[in-house]
Amino acid sequence: MSAVLVIFKKEVAGFFKSPWFLFVYSFFGLLLGVRFLISLDEFIQKSMMPQGKPPNIHDALFIQHLNWVYMMFLVLIPLMAMRLISEEKKERTMDLLLTSPISTLEIVMGKFLAAWFVAITMLFLAFLFPLFTSTVSTFDWGPLLGSYMGMILLAGFNVGLCLAASSLTTSTVMSGFLGFIFILVTMIYGSSGIQVNNVMLSMMLEQLSLGVHLHDFFQGIVTIKSLVFLISGVGFLCFVSQRLIETLRWK
Repeated sequence: MSAVLVIFKKEVAGFFKSPWFLFVYSFFGLLLGVRFLISLDEFIQKSMMPQGKPPNIHDALFIQHLNWVYMMFLVLIPLMAMRLISEEKKERTMDLLLTSPISTLEIVMGKFLAAWFVAITMLFLAFLFPLFTSTVSTFDWGPLLGSYMGMILLAGFNVGLCLAASSLTTSTVMSGFLGFIFILVTMIYGSSGIQVNNVMLSMMLEQLSLGVHLHDFFQGIVTIKSLVFLISGVGFLCFVSQRLIETLRWK
């Protein structure tokens, strides 16, 4: 665990010392703030309409806010995680790691946890907007907390995808592109209207969709199947990355 902690601290420090990452981080917060204010204004306008039922703040405001985070993660997480393994391989520092008394599992876990931690800090930044909204409005915290729990697990899944992509190549650009494609496929998979004749196959494809599981969390429903799917998915992706790095020992 000490090796994992050392790698974790090194990677996190590298993120927050990078001017490029700090620019992206600041841009993320600024864009999210502007988008939240626009959504908040739309929500207020709908609430002031004399006819009809007032909109639910969670569905009309917070889910829109999280959907923007979800879409922005499509670009931000590949940009953040594209250097995790590929740059080490390109600069030949991976050779030093592989010949040191550190296991490949410790390398993968240290880098994965660092990138996941940074993604969680982004989610905390996004959480500040509903938190400030609570000072002027009352709402049920259950669905909101369930939604953020789902987003944290989703961020881990996406980081796992990008870590695996980074393990496939020595090019950081290719790593980022592959991570983008992997996340895009999981976003649209099962929600793109793909029709199959086999009912059983159709149900299996639906359960493999991240959107289906995330929808449950957005409604404040924490199901065992969604937890198992996301957690086991993270474990599987870390295992794939570990095996890809392990093959470098024999090259």
